[in-house]
Amino acid sequence: MATKAAPPELTGGKGFEYEDHVGAWFLLQMLAGRQPLGPEYGTITGVHFQTKESGWLLDDLLVVLSERGQEHFFAISIKRHRQVTRNGFPENFVRAIWEQWLRVPSECFERGRDLLGLVTGQMADSVEGAWHALLQEAIPTAPERLVERLHTPGQTSAKSV
Repeated sequence: MATKAAPPELTGGKGFEYEDHVGAWFLLQMLAGRQPLGPEYGTITGVHFQTKESGWLLDDLLVVLSERGQEHFFAISIKRHRQVTRNGFPENFVRAIWEQWLRVPSECFERGRDLLGLVTGQMADSVEGAWHALLQEAIPTAPERLVERLHTPGQTSAKSV
């Protein structure tokens, strides 16, 4: 179950060092007044670490953003080692993200307002090329059109789906 807290021996050490680097990147974006997630989410107004007690299941980092008075939250799981492989995303990440998404009412997360994500330091070599190709196709494409392509045989490589 994703709501279980991880024991301290699993949440310290080198993993925290990588979390600090990711958090520092978001703090630099905040200080520079940038909009790292795009203008629809605005600028960063806060960065919080280890937020499970607040109800966030992806609890390594919570980035708070504001756009025209509307507050948005970006809950992030941060892992320094390979997470995405040819078998997909880690089971515990998938479980946590679905549990957060399906929890209604939620004490914190609101669909349509907030984001859930994974930051990873490495990707399996077998996945990296396909991932970048998919990103290059996805970025300029409307979401509905991309979904159609992914469900149409021959439109994407087998690794992309």
